[in-house]
Amino acid sequence: MMPLHAAARLQLHAGFTLYDAAERLPYYADLGAGHLCLSPISATVPGSTWGYDTIDSGVIDPELGGEDGFRHLAEQAYAWGIGLVLEIVPSHMAAHSCNAWWWDLLLHGRRSRYHDWFDIDWCDSACGGKVWLPVLDRPYAQALQEGMLTVTVADGGVARLWYGEHCFPLRLNDGDTPEGNTGCQDWTTGLAVAAENSDDLHRLLERQCYRLAGRQADDLHNYRRFPGDGAWVALRVEQPEVFAAMHALPLRLTVEGILDGLQVAHIDHLADPGAYLRQLRGCLNQIEHTHGRRILLHAGRTSAPDESVFANGSYDGGMGYDFMDHAGAVLHDPVGEAPLAELWRSASGRSGDFLEEEAKARTELLCAVPNGRSVDMARHRYGVLLSRNDAGGRPDRFALSVERFHGACLRRREQYPQALLATATWDCRYGEDVRARLAVLSERAEWWRRKVAELSERAVGCCPWLYGGSPAPGDVLMLWQLLVAAWPLWLNCEDKTGLRMFAERAAAWQIAALRRAGLRTCQADPNYDYEQCAHALIAAILIEPEGAEVRRILARAAASIGPAGALNGLAQVVLRSTVPGVPVFYEGTEDWDLSLRDADGCQPVDYRRYQAWLREDVTWTQLLTQWRDGRVKAHLTAQLLQLRRTEASLFTKGDHQPLAGIGDFAGHLLAFRRQYEGRAVTVIVPRLCSVLLNQCKSHLPRVLSWGNTAILAPDSHYWHVLEGRDHASCGGRLYLSEVFRDCPVAVLSSFS
Repeated sequence: MMPLHAAARLQLHAGFTLYDAAERLPYYADLGAGHLCLSPISATVPGSTWGYDTIDSGVIDPELGGEDGFRHLAEQAYAWGIGLVLEIVPSHMAAHSCNAWWWDLLLHGRRSRYHDWFDIDWCDSACGGKVWLPVLDRPYAQALQEGMLTVTVADGGVARLWYGEHCFPLRLNDGDTPEGNTGCQDWTTGLAVAAENSDDLHRLLERQCYRLAGRQADDLHNYRRFPGDGAWVALRVEQPEVFAAMHALPLRLTVEGILDGLQVAHIDHLADPGAYLRQLRGCLNQIEHTHGRRILLHAGRTSAPDESVFANGSYDGGMGYDFMDHAGAVLHDPVGEAPLAELWRSASGRSGDFLEEEAKARTELLCAVPNGRSVDMARHRYGVLLSRNDAGGRPDRFALSVERFHGACLRRREQYPQALLATATWDCRYGEDVRARLAVLSERAEWWRRKVAELSERAVGCCPWLYGGSPAPGDVLMLWQLLVAAWPLWLNCEDKTGLRMFAERAAAWQIAALRRAGLRTCQADPNYDYEQCAHALIAAILIEPEGAEVRRILARAAASIGPAGALNGLAQVVLRSTVPGVPVFYEGTEDWDLSLRDADGCQPVDYRRYQAWLREDVTWTQLLTQWRDGRVKAHLTAQLLQLRRTEASLFTKGDHQPLAGIGDFAGHLLAFRRQYEGRAVTVIVPRLCSVLLNQCKSHLPRVLSWGNTAILAPDSHYWHVLEGRDHASCGGRLYLSEVFRDCPVAVLSSFS
């Protein structure tokens, strides 16, 4: 396999196919990425943008380019010296009519070949041995009486039941549907008669192997599923036949030498993740023994950040959620936790203790859905600071000390040196730079409390219905956080088109968050009145004339935290690229990432602009002066990835030595040294920078107020990789006012 030193993660869909990915290989080669991590490629529900709603695990999705498209990408990648890693999803499939396994199950029930392939409780007495499908947006009897359930019969007597776009198989009697022309006339006539009368249609549906119900009867479902609307059904991959079917395609591509590794998504949704990894590792070991090459295996779990809970030695580490949590937490100020928690308690009336919130949500979920696996619903009910609520994070851990961050790096180096390091993934609710901005609020908690009071007071003036408590104050508090942190860098209060676009994104985010929280509305039974009230608030403050003053307050607040948030974003890029592990960056995050996944989905990446950035000869002074355009982050990413490519052994095998700081602002930096066989890099990034920025709001300063602060480091001749200049230590000290002379982060190479 090609050595894994840095990777780009691509999200494939009909708008960005395998052929499109092949066209971007020159860009990623120039950037310094040695591998592409591909989203799942198995056939999915038509129009899917994520690849997780699989309908046929053994076929490469035609919408992505099919087998020919994949082989074209593989050939081109090999020519550019770029390896391929594939993400797979063994935990579930789409509960969709296009899924032949699921269709057969609904048609034949327990007589289906696939009756034990899906995680179904056939013995649930409340469901009567049927698959209970709470997919209707109204009670079953109402849908029946209103004629919402219709029957169609195709040539050959193939019958289907329709509810909107939902489609289900039909059988006329206790036997199977007729095949060919035998009995087709009687079959068709019988269905036509039954469909004309709701009582007859009801009797027909009672003979099916499934039972339709309204989403309000969600507690009666008897198959494990996610998300809340039942679109995905869990698989029993521990069954040998299921395991073989789900892995036939990726193992075939691995045997052919096309793939350098596999990544297992949603492994925490499996019945026994450890046993699964050992089984898959065994398959890969056989391939390695036969073909004489190493194949990597990574696994990701989003319900908790600790990705080291499975059998040691069975895989190469996590997919980056643990690092994403650590890198975010170390940029949060623990001093801000108490005042922000008090602000949340006073606004929401909730405890402010995430573990208590999680326990309540877990109990509530398990009582309502006895056959379901609990989800972190609690994340959407806890609004102390949204940056700590994202996928894989630990809301119960508000901040992480520098010492504990180094400890995590040392453990990763010893246990999983090839674990992935991510700061954004496909299932993050907030872009990595939205979280970086939110972290600034932990440093400025009192300032934020005053801003919230000011915003709330002004909002009541233009939204008088807030007096009635709708939307709830806790939901409004989370909205203020979101609007300030995701405020587009180019947006001003006079840009009506831009404000309307931002309002639409914020509304989409809020509806998704409110439904996931399940307090005042939910996916199964939406409270449209409450949702409309929440939407009206966003429209009033971002679009309507009476919200002008609220908009100005939001814009000023976003500008105030912007520079410190940008420094946090640059610090994340440096840490991801230099600590033990392998950096993997999500497509498009070379630029500032202020995305909201629930609102933005898969936005096209402006590769032409990024390619032009790579060709520019630009100074750090220019980059920092024009920091809002994103070039500063893109150039930093490219410099670090190219450094990793040239110093691959240093970063994959080097040690990790924490470096101490001294001076007035020693607590505002994080520094370490990586060394291997006489070569070394010293890495220094700032943290908790609001106090150092003073009143700077319009640009990123070249020199922060570091005063006498220094890093204790060996006397040596250093080369400032980012700035391209020599630097020498003085008496075993690297003074930050000199280290950060032109660039706010530092990577210094040296030789022993």
